Amino acid sequence: MHNPIIINGIPEFAKRADLVSRSIKVSLRKIIQRKTTEQSWEDFNNDKQKIFSALLYGLCISISSYKNIKIENMTRMSDFCKLATAAHLAYHWNQDDFMDAYNDNIKLSHIDSLESSLFTTAIITMFENENYFNNRPIELLRHLESKGWYEPNRIKRVSSPKGVVEALDRAEDSLEAIGIIYEKYKDNTNKTFVKIERDESLVIDNTYNYQSYKEPYF
Repeated sequence: MHNPIIINGIPEFAKRADLVSRSIKVSLRKIIQRKTTEQSWEDFNNDKQKIFSALLYGLCISISSYKNIKIENMTRMSDFCKLATAAHLAYHWNQDDFMDAYNDNIKLSHIDSLESSLFTTAIITMFENENYFNNRPIELLRHLESKGWYEPNRIKRVSSPKGVVEALDRAEDSLEAIGIIYEKYKDNTNKTFVKIERDESLVIDNTYNYQSYKEPYF
């Protein structure tokens, strides 16, 4: 909630789960009607008083009701979630509307993050067909290759047991968001094993309707 920044780009750049869990992704629509810089600023200046008024009103309501807000299944951005949820009275939302939309946004961002990697995309494909894996990292690599789901010998791709573990470590939270649980452990000979299984109970619900909110009155 402190010192937020805006990052703009065309390709998928939130590829790590720790960044995804701290971000809100907004996909902008293609510009149909283009304007000059002068016209854009003129239109903004005509609306900025209402925009600023709406933001301040929401903040005042949020601060006044903040202590009474309780949220189950809090995310990593807990203070931000509580402050945004506390503004629901100002904007005529139901109390759960913000968290429903936010969780949905995080899940979609996790999916985009996974699909930006050939290796994690192969893991997703694997668990569309299977439910469990428990073996050495190199055996996971061989299994993915034998099924034709992954080509580990391509340049700059995960191609070693260490690379498998590092890729899974980075993707752990994103995989969990779609119901795939990853665990790393060592046996009594100090060899590393990976266990991956599907758990549908952990999948974030993806049913929020963005058109269901009511606009505030100003």
